[in-house]
Amino acid sequence: TNHLDLHGVLWLQEHLRREWGADAAKKDRIVVVVSHDRAFLDACATDVLEIYDCKLRNFPGNYSSYLERVADEQRLLLLRKTEAEKEEKLAKKEISNMKKKAREHADDKKVRQLKSREKKMEKAFKLSSMREFGKDGEDIVTKLREDGTLRFRFPEPDVMLPESANLLEMDGACIRQGSTVILKKVTLTLDPQSRVAIVGGNGAGKSTLMR
Repeated sequence: TNHLDLHGVLWLQEHLRREWGADAAKKDRIVVVVSHDRAFLDACATDVLEIYDCKLRNFPGNYSSYLERVADEQRLLLLRKTEAEKEEKLAKKEISNMKKKAREHADDKKVRQLKSREKKMEKAFKLSSMREFGKDGEDIVTKLREDGTLRFRFPEPDVMLPESANLLEMDGACIRQGSTVILKKVTLTLDPQSRVAIVGGNGAGKSTLMR
């Protein structure tokens, strides 16, 4: 859908729903769609295939349903991690108290047994944490499918214009590319607070206008 204009996306969306999607009379066809358009996926998809950690999983429903399922998994994973940390902390406190009592009674044998038990327990908790939450229990971000490497930064402008100043003013303008006129009688005013979307069919001249 990246190369389709809005009208093309809407036509394809309705066509897939009517002919091959959930609303189709015959359910004898499978259509696989790769798209970044969430609204399109919500309207057309009946299942979502997720590729993650070298595994392929199927989630019934559209893209929004898939996001809800993943969010539920994230919440459960964080709850399990919190409970595991509480359990480990409680077990360590219990052994610490037992060692304190053994030292008070000068029971060196008991102290050695408790130290050995403590090491085994720490190893068991560490292995369990690695299996459940990732290496050293700190890979929770990756487990939650969050990409921490993607960042956007917009540089600060060198010159700040007053809010009352217009960035662009056109009144009956004619825009050309070379000798070809692509827009006529353009009247337009853009101020610093303007947020503009340029829409139009394929070939209408959106990219040309930006150049």
